[in-house]
Amino acid sequence: MNIKKVSLDTWIQLIGMLGLLGGLVFVGLEMRQSQQLALAAQQTARMQVWTDMVNAFTEAEINYPDGIGDFNPEANIANSALWIFENDYLQYDLGLMDENIWQAKMNPLRRTYNTCVGRQVYTQRKSSLDTRLVQLIDSLLTEECVNEPFNASAIE
Repeated sequence: MNIKKVSLDTWIQLIGMLGLLGGLVFVGLEMRQSQQLALAAQQTARMQVWTDMVNAFTEAEINYPDGIGDFNPEANIANSALWIFENDYLQYDLGLMDENIWQAKMNPLRRTYNTCVGRQVYTQRKSSLDTRLVQLIDSLLTEECVNEPFNASAIE
């Protein structure tokens, strides 16, 4: 067997290339994380616009989204809560929310959309939601809605 000696320059070049490759991997991971944070920030900004709009409707005692019928603040609250839950779902899905916090949100989600008012809002907006969130909410729903007063403590 003929063993060739590898020069010191070749070893230095190899180590340099490995270092460069490692740096590129790190930069790629940083870019991915930055993109996830940007997506989360955009979703939060959209959620804020929608909840502000529903709040304006509520303060004016107008039903969101159509302004028709007797004023029902519970439906407006359920609409706002659904945008908040949708934002929370994205934060969780991107790994930006702790598992314990996410699990704690399941009870208010279940309570909110098992009331008849909450169920009606969810049914109206279901087609505009992420299909994975729809599957999650559907798994939390009882067969029949509960006809009880809806209150803000349901979204605490």
